[in-house]
Amino acid sequence: MQQMDLEEIGRVAGRECARQQVDLEAMRRLLAAYEYVLKGPIFKGNPVQITMEIRELFYMVEPKTRGQLRRTPVTFKNGGTSCPPSEVAFVFARLAENLPRVGTSTEDEVDPWLKHFLWVHPCTDGNGRLAWLLYNYFGDNMHHPLPLPDYFGEEIG
Repeated sequence: MQQMDLEEIGRVAGRECARQQVDLEAMRRLLAAYEYVLKGPIFKGNPVQITMEIRELFYMVEPKTRGQLRRTPVTFKNGGTSCPPSEVAFVFARLAENLPRVGTSTEDEVDPWLKHFLWVHPCTDGNGRLAWLLYNYFGDNMHHPLPLPDYFGEEIG
């Protein structure tokens, strides 16, 4: 088993929270979700169960979302728009059916999946923080996390 680097986890989680301009409480919640994922196993059920588990992680990362899917439009800082609200539930369910495998190279499956996840922007808040957690989970970097790539050239909340 890999030795966990707690200092690195805190540093990279802190960088992600600072990038998204959230407070210390948001970082605490992100680290609690991180610990939950570390204890695993996660994403072992059918797509409906996986969808519910991702929504539970949203709730852990940002409780004000109540794990509910977004029903409002989102425009990114670069002027692009997210998935239309009327399609979020359908596209989110498809994402749950096509999760990357843990340990997959980021270029092969993780990056395209996460870029699509961020474009869907399933919840009103916490998408970027959850994407960072999933990026490290699927990339098998939980013990030595990496920063989330800036897929859109902007911060995504």
